[in-house]
Amino acid sequence: MSETLLSQPDRNFRLLTPKAAFEAFCERERRRLEAMDTAFNADLFEQARSLVLARLGSEENQS
Repeated sequence: MSETLLSQPDRNFRLLTPKAAFEAFCERERRRLEAMDTAFNADLFEQARSLVLARLGSEENQS
């Protein structure tokens, strides 16, 4: 993907640590999904987010 095609938030994600980028992505996706007014399952979203954060944390500890 060309650098010119990336949105500002996407360019910002590239400058963050993996954990911080994932947190920012989760916030953006949560707002997007809630705005779509679908059957957004916040509990399921939080469970998935917690699993990924735990995995990212364990990888940082191994480094």
